Amino acid sequence: MISAAKAQKKLTPDEVLKGDKKAKLMLQLADIYYEARDFDHGVRLYDLVISRSVSSPGKVQLSWAHFMKGRSLYGKLEPLPAKKEYLAAAMADKNAPWYPKAMFFAANVAQNYDRDTEQAISIWKKIIQTRPKAPEAERAMYYVAVAYQWAKKFTESRRAYEAFLKKHPGSVYVKPIRQHHLPRLTAAEEKAGVAGKKGTQKETNR
Repeated sequence: MISAAKAQKKLTPDEVLKGDKKAKLMLQLADIYYEARDFDHGVRLYDLVISRSVSSPGKVQLSWAHFMKGRSLYGKLEPLPAKKEYLAAAMADKNAPWYPKAMFFAANVAQNYDRDTEQAISIWKKIIQTRPKAPEAERAMYYVAVAYQWAKKFTESRRAYEAFLKKHPGSVYVKPIRQHHLPRLTAAEEKAGVAGKKGTQKETNR
């Protein structure tokens, strides 16, 4: 914690520093605790901001408090409570720069820990719709296709892969899609007696 402070490392976004002064100070200190992996002390301070008991945080400060509380809880190996905070962060301020990251983290927890593919896909799609230029949108689009494939929703999966390849032809995910996912999808379709769309099979041979 001391080393982070001495290095004057930028931990708290400028947007958060422009709001309520008491909330700003608590969030700055909480972020230092987070950097030091002292999650318990950080969570206490984030909760103080969220409770509004000693300050009047603006929506961006409230969103940051929820977001960082979520990251702290995840650091404590408490993914499900963390998901709740990520979603709260997104709801508190949909214009916050970390909105797509908060949503992305929430979707990942829904898929990997809740085993709730439907909710995960819904959240990933929300990122794609609301923040199409965010780095998380590209990954979300890929994850949607993969999640559909895991759920054996072959038609939806193929459409999602095709949409991804069209929108992100230079993505790092193109190679695994063409060389791994689509061949496996084709094999699964054939086994299930599902015919792929005409012309789509060519994607597997590139």
